[in-house]
Amino acid sequence: PKKTALHFKIFTVSQGTERLLGEIFVPTLKPYIFSGVGADNPRSFTIHSAFTKAAPGSAQRDGRMNYGEATISIKWIPSGEQTNKGQLGITLYSIKFNDHRVEAPQWKNPRVTVCTYDDKLQPLEIPRWDPRGLGRKALGATIGQISASVAVAYGGNIRFEETMRRDVVTNSLHYRVGAGGAAQHGWDDVSKIWKWGKKHGEQYSTEDFVVRSDFCGASTVATKTQAAATSIGLDACRIITNHILQRSLACVSNRQAYLISDQIFNRATAVPAIIDAIMVEGDRNSIGHYSNVRELIADYHARHKTYVDVKHQIVQAHEASVSQSLGGLNLWPQTVGATSVSLSTLKIPDSFHFQRKVIWIRYCRSGDGERKNAIIEVEAGGRLVNPPEVALEMGSDSKLEKTQMSVTREEFVNCVLTNPLLGENLRRMTTTDTRDEYVPKSKEIKLKVSIVDPSHEQEDEDVMDAIEANQGVLIELWDFDRSSKDDFLGECWLPAFSTLGPTPKSIVLPVRGQDPDGSTRPDSKKQLREDQVCTGDLYVEASWKFPAQELPVGEPGTLQERAEREKMAHTGELYLKIVKATNLRVADDARKHGSDPYAICYVKNQTYSDPHEGWRVAPVTRMLDPILRTNWQKATVNPVWNEEVKVALLTGAFEKRVKSRPQVAL
Repeated sequence: PKKTALHFKIFTVSQGTERLLGEIFVPTLKPYIFSGVGADNPRSFTIHSAFTKAAPGSAQRDGRMNYGEATISIKWIPSGEQTNKGQLGITLYSIKFNDHRVEAPQWKNPRVTVCTYDDKLQPLEIPRWDPRGLGRKALGATIGQISASVAVAYGGNIRFEETMRRDVVTNSLHYRVGAGGAAQHGWDDVSKIWKWGKKHGEQYSTEDFVVRSDFCGASTVATKTQAAATSIGLDACRIITNHILQRSLACVSNRQAYLISDQIFNRATAVPAIIDAIMVEGDRNSIGHYSNVRELIADYHARHKTYVDVKHQIVQAHEASVSQSLGGLNLWPQTVGATSVSLSTLKIPDSFHFQRKVIWIRYCRSGDGERKNAIIEVEAGGRLVNPPEVALEMGSDSKLEKTQMSVTREEFVNCVLTNPLLGENLRRMTTTDTRDEYVPKSKEIKLKVSIVDPSHEQEDEDVMDAIEANQGVLIELWDFDRSSKDDFLGECWLPAFSTLGPTPKSIVLPVRGQDPDGSTRPDSKKQLREDQVCTGDLYVEASWKFPAQELPVGEPGTLQERAEREKMAHTGELYLKIVKATNLRVADDARKHGSDPYAICYVKNQTYSDPHEGWRVAPVTRMLDPILRTNWQKATVNPVWNEEVKVALLTGAFEKRVKSRPQVAL
């Protein structure tokens, strides 16, 4: 566990005492760097039981069991060039316990903690981000002491408290007031899962939180030259979005098109906006004691003083500034000639004739969504005194600003394809307008192109392939006969690989006859008479480690390296041990001491629906190639073999796609 980037612990209260129920391990943060631009990317994580030692003499092995799964979204946003420094976002959606191993999951009311590990392998709790001001923090602490049901996930360390309130007298569970009920927060009796609402389930670490560099893969982000070649600025994204919407005849202004672009491509989905804009009589010093616009408005209302709401006019001025700038969102940029701005050009009626005035603008900037203020003095004649450039977009000077104000090529393509407003309009333009007479002749250039799957069919297939593996193992039992054909004793399928883990588990499989629905290996010798019934149980041990080897760090260079990495990402290791069988049928009634049984194991790619296809065959002879064939045991119906094998298997869909044969390692 100390080698994992995130270590989740799930606790429950049993007989008045809190105990550890399960754990989740996230080995690295590399797959979650900038994960889900503008959207969450929930994934399923296996809940492992606490490590237990098997009782002496039992068939069980030391290890952990699968207790269920948790749906979690993880984001790691580096704050600069160093990828191990940034902000961590964790959203816990739900926990579903395995009711075969966790008794009465509806009474567990789990509490979840999370930590990482420092360079000395000591647990390090993750401080939680608190965006509130000092007054709201104090108020939140007071309310939290009065009632935990309305507490929000701010301050302290990242943890996910119990979703339901436990009655101290009756020990019964009750939904918390204002949490949304079973549909959002607490136990959902329909889907049989524990849910966390967004208010409590979505949490972020403090900014500039530092983790171990090996948890993030590479130690630094791309260099300046590499970043310039592989990224695109938000200003360019705005221009592209504006042209796409104009070509598709969308009824939006330039400013609206730019705001749509920021909502699509910005990492924090922060859209710039004019929040408040008022004009009052006086100068900068006369309003200096007010902390914000809302406080000034409330005070003016109480004292019956006059102020003018000029938000509409300022928004129109912003629209004009955006139309004159190329992809910029700043108000009155210096390149537009803002020195000539006056109340008459802004179409603001002068309610304070021949008096000095002040315009106070409160706005939200692009990039990080930070709230800022701009105070502009107005002369008695109505001319704005040197109006500053109101920066409604984040700069691009620091490393953090460059990260926030740009996206990589992969992120840009993904955002376009997943957004219907852009992706669908692009599809229409490219499928209807195929003329090239107006395209100027130019020199061909070489482009680095990534082939994407707009329907996400291959992506979905790969995800399901990694979960289920889509490989099946058929274990057949036969009676060895030197003088005639071997007699069929029965067969059984190994459980789905998704139910196995990297630690071998003991399994008892009932021995049955040939499956009547045809989901078996076709063989005429499996046809038995009505009075011949397959009986008994087969004892095996099995494990599935996926992937079989840890993937190398860094991006592959050559095409061969990429192909080898792709193969490694879809290769798992199956461990199978045939232990023994009990109460097998006697193949020959004339024999007194039973059969001479042996077991043989075949692998079938379950992506093939035809029972004759998908079976593992030898590359030269094209004959069936079993992964294990045990020795036969003489004259017994309770044979003991204790023979094992380890085999590397490709996942079914990937093997079918590349038509490759897995290799065996005994």
